[in-house]
Amino acid sequence: MLLTGLIIEILGEYNSLHHFFKEIIGDIFLQNAGTALVLGALLLLMTELSRVSQRHQREAGTDPLTELFNRGVFFAEAGRVLAEARAGNGSPMVAVLDVDNMKEINDTLGHQCGDEVLKRAARAIQKSVREGDVTARYGGDEFVILFSDKGPRLETLRARLMKHLTMIPFAGAEIPLNILLGLARFPADGEELDALLAVADARMYTDKEAKKSCKENSN
Repeated sequence: MLLTGLIIEILGEYNSLHHFFKEIIGDIFLQNAGTALVLGALLLLMTELSRVSQRHQREAGTDPLTELFNRGVFFAEAGRVLAEARAGNGSPMVAVLDVDNMKEINDTLGHQCGDEVLKRAARAIQKSVREGDVTARYGGDEFVILFSDKGPRLETLRARLMKHLTMIPFAGAEIPLNILLGLARFPADGEELDALLAVADARMYTDKEAKKSCKENSN
């Protein structure tokens, strides 16, 4: 606006612009240049505050170690999805996942290695789901997935996880990584989140006991 006002003043001097354009329009631009600068500064400030606010909201809803959502975001999204499902929109599913032998890894190799295991597991989980599914760290070495509609079969999800799980090199050794899981479907296994989580958790522990028994028998 300031530049426009100056241009009009200059053109008025050298091109004999009509008095209206030179005196009125030019003066309006010049007199309001300060206001324009203030408004521009306020606009930039509001844009920056919005960007900072969005970043803080994103960080507040993210687990700092794994960069997945935290349980607060999971519960909020699950509440919304299940409310829609109870209204007849969608057939969601919940998965509970646990990193196998996590305590042994922490006790023998240390928490630095344990943290790397959790990060690798989180990446494998994220790669194994669709874009609209919600993956979150539930706590410790447990993760949860919310499939908003028609999630995969157990063996399909297990195969996807195994595809993306990798050996972890640490202190000259390679650590195998395995994830145990259980699934619960709406409404067959429950219509409330607590019920679905309880069923999925019980099935995950059944998976854990089955693998433990198989390992003992092989020894």
